[in-house]
Amino acid sequence: MGSDSDDTPHDHEVELWIPGDSRHIGAARAVAAALGADLGFDLDQIDDLRIALSEAVGVALENQTPTPKLHVRFSVSGDQVTMSVTRSDGLPLPPMDLLAERILASVVDSSGVVGHEIVMKKSRNLRS
Repeated sequence: MGSDSDDTPHDHEVELWIPGDSRHIGAARAVAAALGADLGFDLDQIDDLRIALSEAVGVALENQTPTPKLHVRFSVSGDQVTMSVTRSDGLPLPPMDLLAERILASVVDSSGVVGHEIVMKKSRNLRS
């Protein structure tokens, strides 16, 4: 793709719009896995990214009829992946229940609702 001579990933962002249906989360999970692999995450850490994304989508879609489209943004900086999920309707996200908070706490380094988005961060050098 590029003419860089090294294989070091560079800071960048990837954005997806997916239908508000859990059947389409696989596309976003594949992007999370690819970015984690590019950063040298091990298989457990890559699975952690996928689990976190699935949980965030579940929270964003909870009790929503009709379901809004979801905006999923991935930002790579150094050895860290930041993932965020927002809804296209601009409505506030429902509060995360205790189970969702605990799941996210076990698979990413930090997570929380910031404004109208769920933000999750995971670095290669921290928890696996």
